Amino acid sequence: LVRLALAVRGLSGAIVGLSTLELVVKEVQKSKEMLVVGDAVRAKLQKERASETKVVFVVRHGESEWNVAQKSKNVVKMFGRIDHGLTVAGAEQAEGLRRRLRSERHSRAGREFASATTIYCSPLTRAVHTALIALAGHRALNERGLHVTSELRELCYPLAGFDSVMPVPLDTSMRRAREAIGPRLSMPIERGRDLIVADEEDVVDRLVVAESRAAAAARLGAFVFETLCDDDETVVVVGHSLFFRALVANFADDAVRREHPAAKKLASHKLPNAGVARLVLNCSKPRFPII
Repeated sequence: LVRLALAVRGLSGAIVGLSTLELVVKEVQKSKEMLVVGDAVRAKLQKERASETKVVFVVRHGESEWNVAQKSKNVVKMFGRIDHGLTVAGAEQAEGLRRRLRSERHSRAGREFASATTIYCSPLTRAVHTALIALAGHRALNERGLHVTSELRELCYPLAGFDSVMPVPLDTSMRRAREAIGPRLSMPIERGRDLIVADEEDVVDRLVVAESRAAAAARLGAFVFETLCDDDETVVVVGHSLFFRALVANFADDAVRREHPAAKKLASHKLPNAGVARLVLNCSKPRFPII
């Protein structure tokens, strides 16, 4: 068994919403629709990928307008719009991540990150903007685009925040970026619109005020199993703190979390804004692939 390889930059902060994640975990354990892999699929994975591992770099979005409004209890800014974008500080965090990735490009971790062949992203504005800023110049972004999928939306169980109930149209998202943070960036973010690969009917105009435990579990499972079955050896995923926490809580078994403090912490704490974690998945272990 390839040992756990999970590196988390600067994890800190209090546990938030842990009871919610525990409920989702219980739903994962009993879900039959998406998370219990059929015998044929399990056999195929174990036969064809018995010795194969995949690397998934997860990247949390930069600081958002919702994050700031929530901390200051500013109800007007929290509920005055949906799908909040980055603050100026959040955009600077994303730019800082881009500079760090560039400065470390010759290190082992930097080369591995640069070798990613597909970049996936949540359709929510704060994640899309972070991806286009932080990953500007990445070969996968330039050659294959930013693959935006609704599976990666933030968890909406039991209720969604106004920052997550529904993504705005991508053109609106780009306009907001230009107006709010564009003048402070070294790269015009609206250029990134042509790099986005998405079925807009799938990722926008889908209001989700609340999400059942089964639905949340199914989304997590769908993402994991698609990742296990695709041909990419290394991928980058840009998304949200609760989604990533639930991902590790659900798909790393108890032994991994006991033996590796970083895994335990990532399953119970928020990844910092513009933080990065490296996960290794064993493709022959579809129920608990994070090793």
